[in-house]
This record gives sequence, C-alpha cells and structure tokens, in this order.
Amino acid sequence: VYGTIQKELGKSMDELFLDFVNEPLATASIAQVHRATLLNGQDVVVKVQHDGIKTVILEDLKNAKSIVDWIAWAEPQYNFNPMIDEWCKEAPKELDFNLEAVAWIFKTLSLPRSV
Repeated sequence: VYGTIQKELGKSMDELFLDFVNEPLATASIAQVHRATLLNGQDVVVKVQHDGIKTVILEDLKNAKSIVDWIAWAEPQYNFNPMIDEWCKEAPKELDFNLEAVAWIFKTLSLPRSV
C-alpha cells in the first residue's frame, strides 16, 4: 500500500501524512480504504487501488470479449457484444480514481452550505 501511494503521489508517506493506519477500514474487489491524518491535522480516508488490479481486469475483459465474439459467431441469436462493449468502455473509467475524485469535488461543491 505504501509503495502504491508513493508511486501515485510522488512523495514519501512522511511527506503526506502525520499518521496512516495500516489496517484497512474496508477492502473491496479493486481497492481498500485506510484512515490517515494529513500534515495539517485533517483526518481523511485514503482509497488505494490494489496493485496490478487494472491489468487483471482489462485482461479479463479482453478474454470475455473473445468468448462473446465466439458465441456470436457460433450462435448468432446470442449476441452479447453490446453488453461487453459497454463494460470495456466503462471499466477503465471505474479504475481511474482521478475521475472519481473530480466527481466528488463537483458533488461537494453542489451541496448546500450550512450556516
């Protein structure tokens, strides 16, 4: 996890956090989240993608596309190409945490401010 964070952000953990909890709060198929404290004292949650998961998922989709293509050839009434094409289009977006961060920023900015 430390290596992934340092590689993605280009800084050492000491340059980013006062504290970083090794044990994840939660783990899912593509990432896990950890509690941390920024240098300014702000508590945050850090989402870290599992190392190598993007390659695995994209390779799986490529293999699934080959199977779907074969099924469409062998049994034309079973054409799942629109479905797999959509997955192939959307999966890279789901794996791009920068897009997710931008979406959260826009969502946060659109929320009403309390006085």
